This record gives sequence, structure tokens and C-alpha cells, in this order.
Amino acid sequence: MPITLSIIIPVKNGISTICQCLDAIFAQTLIEQTEVIVIDSGSTDGTLEALKKYTLRLYQIPPEEFNHGATRNYGVSLAKGELIYFPVQDDVPINSKIVERMASHFRNT
Repeated sequence: MPITLSIIIPVKNGISTICQCLDAIFAQTLIEQTEVIVIDSGSTDGTLEALKKYTLRLYQIPPEEFNHGATRNYGVSLAKGELIYFPVQDDVPINSKIVERMASHFRNT
């Protein structure tokens, strides 16, 4: 199945929330068509270890290179999906159809 959606999450020291975020993302109905990209900017709190249990693409940048816009643009340059979703490390989708609903607004009917 082709990748139609890329979820890009910038993270730094997100151990208290990143697993909830990722568990909710991997429960999404469109996960089979989705790639998850995490861009870490210098976590030292166990975040990197926690990320190992997920099937995702991890990229690391030095903390001094983090910039809200530039880091997201970097993620887009790595993405394969037609649509991009930018949650943050403490974003927990409220149900399993949030990404599907967002994507539905871009379908040609």
C-alpha cells in the first residue's frame, strides 16, 4: 500500500508524553498508509530509548539547530506522503479517526 500520509513529530525530552502520542497515532485507521517521522533535538530523558518500540523513522539534530519552522520543513523534505500532519510530542488524538477525518478534506469528490 502506498504511503499517502506523513506524520512528523518534533521532540525533545518528551518521555512523559511521547508514548501516549505515538500509541494514539499507531491506533489511527489510516496507519497502514502512514509513515511516522520523529525529529529529536537532543533528548536526554529516555525519549530515544522509548522510541525504539515503534516502527518509525528517527532523525536527530543538534539542539541548537532546532527551529519550529525549519525543523518541520526538514521533516517535509524527508516525507514520502502526499499529506502532512504535524502533531507535537504531547498531542494525543482523541480517537482513531482523527487522521482519516483530516485526510478526507483533501479527497476529490
